[in-house]
Amino acid sequence: MPFNATWAIDDHIILVQMYGVPTDKEIGQIDAHILTSLDKANGCCLHVIVDFSDVDEFPINLTHALKIFTHSRHSHAGWTILVGAPTGPTLLANAISQLPRSRLIAKVTVDEAVRYLRSVDENIP
Repeated sequence: MPFNATWAIDDHIILVQMYGVPTDKEIGQIDAHILTSLDKANGCCLHVIVDFSDVDEFPINLTHALKIFTHSRHSHAGWTILVGAPTGPTLLANAISQLPRSRLIAKVTVDEAVRYLRSVDENIP
């Protein structure tokens, strides 16, 4: 499986590290894993950082990938932050982040993403 999902901060932030060349099926598996964590969450909000730093190629477009990523519509979903994504998806994510109620944004590093989440969610230790 070309991803590893762990807690960046227990019960607050899931870190998904992607590897290689992800397919639609694998992105769906990532989403299913995130949805399982959201179902188990004790409250709002559970945030997700998706790290693309070790992805060799991203063969599908971000719009299509976001349709596969259904977790953002879950009642316990917080922010989804893309890290290390190619320029096109990064620009699109940052444009989407300007829309009302959008919770998608791109950051350069995982540390920067965690700092951002701490600035918008006072419950994160």
